[in-house]
Amino acid sequence: MLDGPFHGVSLFHGSDPLAVLALLTRLRTAADELDVTLSELLTYRIVGEAKDDFVQEKIGPHGSAVGTSFPHTINYLLTRYAPEDALHTAEMALRTAQQRQDEGERAFYQRLMRLGRRLMGMYDPGQLRYLFLKGLHPSVQAQVELADRTCTTFDELVALSQKIGDGLR
Repeated sequence: MLDGPFHGVSLFHGSDPLAVLALLTRLRTAADELDVTLSELLTYRIVGEAKDDFVQEKIGPHGSAVGTSFPHTINYLLTRYAPEDALHTAEMALRTAQQRQDEGERAFYQRLMRLGRRLMGMYDPGQLRYLFLKGLHPSVQAQVELADRTCTTFDELVALSQKIGDGLR
């Protein structure tokens, strides 16, 4: 029942610091789509120690608001599972990504998008396009930047860069 909105998102168990971001990305709309509360939805998406901690936080003696509202739940999950250093490391990996010598332009694009998804959409498509151009191998980058004005979509830019890169190899 709950797999549809979470297709491709693993159950959350708390061991990968940034996995909580993928979970939160899906939670934004899944509760509405499935007509369930956030607490009900989380019950099915978190497992193991992470689930035990969440339940304990909800029912604990200190009257926590976790599970009662989306903002409180997001704050709890981010504070508990996405430490600042992990977010910084992931952001720096995205911002400094460079095309590898043995990597085609499409493969670089796919790697860049994976890095971007780990950050829960913190970078919009325009920013990702800029990072893609900036990270291309210099010989490809120069030609692609000249032709970039003719590309109306990111997909067109990736296809053009792949074509240029193939021609140079």
